Amino acid sequence: MGSSGISADDVDFIQASAGGNSIMDAAEAASIKKLFGKKPWVTTAQSYIGNTLAASGAISVAISCLELQNGFIAPILSDNSHLLDQSLNYVLGQALEVDSKICLINSFSHLGEISSLVIRKRDIYE
Repeated sequence: MGSSGISADDVDFIQASAGGNSIMDAAEAASIKKLFGKKPWVTTAQSYIGNTLAASGAISVAISCLELQNGFIAPILSDNSHLLDQSLNYVLGQALEVDSKICLINSFSHLGEISSLVIRKRDIYE
């Protein structure tokens, strides 16, 4: 995965952009499936906060840091789980208690800006 020094297998969970646009969400799901397969857990902060436009990426980073630090992955809040790509490993229903080390955060806008950020949990004893 480029300059991050990690492989796709190292990613424990993905904080998807999942902004509620069916075309963009389907494209994101297809990309996740192609690059990662079913291995990483997939969640989205946007199901809690809605699409906050320019702030959504920063909010997703903050939430992902809390999830890594506190050993959980929050579930997707959605009444539309039937719309999700069932071949991906979505976190649904309840939070997972897991000791994740690496998270990929996607942030897409309706204007075409796309960014992904990899964050790693730092061991305080390193």
